[in-house]
Amino acid sequence: MNYPEQTIEQFRHYIVDFDNDIEEIKDIEFKINKWVNRGVDINSAINPLQAQIATWENKMRTLQNQLESNIKNLKSVDDRITSNSSFTMDSLDNFSGNLEKWDYLFSQYKLVLQNLKEDTRTLYEIDSQIKRFHNLGVELGDAITKIQNQNDNIINTIKNSMEDLQKLIEEVKIESGKITDTQEMALDNQLEDNNQPQNKYWAFYDKMNVDGESFSLNINHAYWDSQKDGLDILNHTHLNYISRRSTIYNASVGEVQVHATPEKPINYIYYGYDKNNLVKLKVRDTQWGSYYVDSGNCLIQVYFGSTQVMDNGTNSRKYFSELYKQRNNEDYQNGATTKNKWYLIAACEEIMDLTNIIYRGE
Repeated sequence: MNYPEQTIEQFRHYIVDFDNDIEEIKDIEFKINKWVNRGVDINSAINPLQAQIATWENKMRTLQNQLESNIKNLKSVDDRITSNSSFTMDSLDNFSGNLEKWDYLFSQYKLVLQNLKEDTRTLYEIDSQIKRFHNLGVELGDAITKIQNQNDNIINTIKNSMEDLQKLIEEVKIESGKITDTQEMALDNQLEDNNQPQNKYWAFYDKMNVDGESFSLNINHAYWDSQKDGLDILNHTHLNYISRRSTIYNASVGEVQVHATPEKPINYIYYGYDKNNLVKLKVRDTQWGSYYVDSGNCLIQVYFGSTQVMDNGTNSRKYFSELYKQRNNEDYQNGATTKNKWYLIAACEEIMDLTNIIYRGE
């Protein structure tokens, strides 16, 4: 699991707002105290302000402690595997301001996730080596099962951590929204928009073909409108082919195949037979990264490169073959159409939450 840059950026925005709110109300308290000292009778305003300041400062400390606990939980899992990048955590008392404390926590969160990514890579390598010995007839007891359980534990711990992180963001968002102005509201809306419709993606549930370096899917007309969906995806694919049989064919241009340089190209693939456990791949960064064909029947092809090593340390093409055998109890024939429908997402940016994706063909 990679460090969620966009999520942390959103988190920090709300933290800054919340910290500013605390400082603003402290400033109000200071001014009121000055007026009281000058004889202005507004003592009744002091106690509610002080109570609010105490409540918010306690909330800030609680949130910091929650993220610190989250990191320590991840670290305890990471420490079970020796690595060159182990670290110790400093006390938050060593940092003076709230933002310094949060930035330190974010840096430690990033570090421990990087370590756990290396841990899973190491475990997959060990698992692969042990399986080779096993295939040679060497008795290894339950070593393979223990390694797989350890890897599953790391993955589940990270997943739980991400869920807790999202809950923290929601709590901070509520607190930071108690004092707001038009500018803050506009920025908040902008952040929400950045996490929603601006990330273009196309999600399918259908049979597909897989060769040594790409996924390809014949798009069903029942869920695909060439004149609407086709014109949309053309703005994001690296290579496009339009034949005279296409509904968007232009006779003055003729049949055409074009290498494009989209401003926002398709960069990621998510696939799998279980939509709750999809595999993420990086699209190959070349002129053959993604391909859209409209020749009356439409096709999308996304290239991942057979040598790509995924987050879990496994070769991308090999991992698909393993998944296919797990799904169908037989070997996949390279380039054939899958027996069953699979989930496939082509996305311009990483998708942090796949739970609300709507799949064409499902």
